[in-house]
Amino acid sequence: MDIKCNFHAKTFNREDALQDYEYKMIDDHLSLEGEYTFVYTYPLRQKACFQHPLVGAASAIDILLIAQKDYEYIYAAEEKAVGDPGHIPGMLNRQASEGPYGIWGHDFSDLYFESIEIDSVNKVIKFGMGS
Repeated sequence: MDIKCNFHAKTFNREDALQDYEYKMIDDHLSLEGEYTFVYTYPLRQKACFQHPLVGAASAIDILLIAQKDYEYIYAAEEKAVGDPGHIPGMLNRQASEGPYGIWGHDFSDLYFESIEIDSVNKVIKFGMGS
């Protein structure tokens, strides 16, 4: 199942999502049960995977709120490991860092959730991210 969206990752919240008329289905229950692996690849050189339990009442909003917390964790862990790399001189892009995830090119505040890809057979959730 693919769910299209367009939400700023850092400031995403339930209230704003419910007011977005273009992505009305975002609050529908998805009937997902069990432990799902959330997979993050952008903008990371090392894929990040986290396990999260989901219940039948979970919606795309709930999934995005979990993903938002995961991204906060990823960026904090990277900074704790190697410090803030700053930005590329003369650009708005973030310097690449050599921490556990190898974040390159974008601060968390640059990221947008553009899609959610749910594989309910293998219990894997991936995200289409933009900046």
